[in-house]
Amino acid sequence: SATVAWAGCDTTSGDTCTVAVSGVRAVTATFTVPTYTLQVQTTGTGSGTVTTDKGGIDCTSGSPPTGTCSADFPLASPATSVTASASPQAGSFFAGWATCAGGASTPTCSVAVDANKVLVADFEAGSPLRIRTVGGGTVTSSDTKGDCGSTGTACVAGYNPTDTVPPTAAPHSGYLFSAWGGGPSTAGNTCQIPCGPGALAPARVTKT
Repeated sequence: SATVAWAGCDTTSGDTCTVAVSGVRAVTATFTVPTYTLQVQTTGTGSGTVTTDKGGIDCTSGSPPTGTCSADFPLASPATSVTASASPQAGSFFAGWATCAGGASTPTCSVAVDANKVLVADFEAGSPLRIRTVGGGTVTSSDTKGDCGSTGTACVAGYNPTDTVPPTAAPHSGYLFSAWGGGPSTAGNTCQIPCGPGALAPARVTKT
């Protein structure tokens, strides 16, 4: 609900103004609607811009970021719904939202501004390699770019053709590595670089 600020009162108590009418008196009540702040932040080794369909956010990654990176929205019922869109710059790709509901990897994220909230967009340098594990196993790399830890989890790694550390599939106990899907170049359980940039490369393991 709105808050009120009084001017010209003898005394005030919350929403109440007390004044002795001993002549011409002027009393002013100023009503303010509470607001919530939506803030955009960026992370990662790449660069890009986040815009919103409401509030005028237009935030470009950097240290510090440039442009408009926050906006205030009035308390409302239902809460104001804002859609943020992430656009990577040349040489980068969008890897996902760190704080969007469900950890969305799509370039848009819709959020209900029912409290002060922060959206974090992850921009990474290089070409995207999308990895998903199928069965009981994980995908790892010594540079941690290609780590995809949970079975069935989709993750995004950024690789350039000059990178030399490929992701490797590691089956859980009781499983054997079966194959890489998605048409990448492979050598055993290792996915060679470049390994199908922009495409989903499932690491498949089968139960023994």
